[in-house]
Amino acid sequence: MKPNLLASVILGGALILSAVIVAGGITVKDENVLQVVDGSVKLGNIFSEDDLVSAKLIFNDAHQDQVLFENIGPAEAENRLQEKIKEFSEEINFNQKDEAKKMAPEHLSIKVPATLVLTASVKYRSEYQPSFTLNLTKKNVPLPANSNMLETIKPAVSDFIKSQKNKFDSSHFLK
Repeated sequence: MKPNLLASVILGGALILSAVIVAGGITVKDENVLQVVDGSVKLGNIFSEDDLVSAKLIFNDAHQDQVLFENIGPAEAENRLQEKIKEFSEEINFNQKDEAKKMAPEHLSIKVPATLVLTASVKYRSEYQPSFTLNLTKKNVPLPANSNMLETIKPAVSDFIKSQKNKFDSSHFLK
């Protein structure tokens, strides 16, 4: 009789506990697990999520690749791009004394073919992974020789950021 009573109490307790969990009375800790190529990453409690974009120019003829911006928020990308192109202009005009011969940032062009490499990622700060970056997308945009830097790169960056909005949103645990 005692074994049946004990089994009934355990079974009854398990049913009551499972009903309370299903009803939401007891919360089970959400581990926030990301599925990645090599398996999964357990984040635990997430403290912050940051959307990040990067842009790099890779030239076909030399090893003078240029990082336009790296790991910045999507809202800052266009301003950082314009700042970087202005820096290029200032470097070109450094020893130029004649104002008429100075190159304005909006007139800079790429003299050789290049590839614009755009990347999107989300950086998590969490309980189990103090700093984890999930790479979402990498896109290569070919740029022809003699193309205006501002007129070709700025729309490519803008379109890329717009196309990544859904991926950024779907990769967030914090809503």
